[in-house]
Amino acid sequence: MVDPNSTLDLAGLLRLIADPITAHGLAARAVHALTASKDAAIEPLALLAADPRPKVRSAALRALKRVAPRARSLDATCDALRVEDRQDVILQLMRSLGYGRHAPGLPLLIKRVVHPNQRIADGAAAALLGYGEGALPALAHAARRARPDRRAAYRAVIASIEG
Repeated sequence: MVDPNSTLDLAGLLRLIADPITAHGLAARAVHALTASKDAAIEPLALLAADPRPKVRSAALRALKRVAPRARSLDATCDALRVEDRQDVILQLMRSLGYGRHAPGLPLLIKRVVHPNQRIADGAAAALLGYGEGALPALAHAARRARPDRRAAYRAVIASIEG
């Protein structure tokens, strides 16, 4: 059986991905096929990183890492984190931002320090450790502005970084 993606150019792949009747698995394979277009695929892949379909979103981030500069991949990681609802994927996205010390990701991580899901809150705190002292001003600001019952979480991350 011939993969239908193998005969499509960049525009054809993008049409296939955008078509709402395309199966999610086929759309995800089409996303990976976009990498053959190298630089021309960067912006479409970055947009797909925030796609409402989880498989397409994940495929786009993996493919983007292969063709885009690191900063562009991390920007797309921020976009994906804004829309992601799968806990394990959120944890991985936060780890990527912490490891990359990507400044635009800092507010996204700080916001999750007080997340109701403890795994996500702990993951955000761990990712912030990657930023080191560079995160302290933003964390101190968040602690000052936080509700009294949430300040301790921010102070704990600050203590861990200073520690």
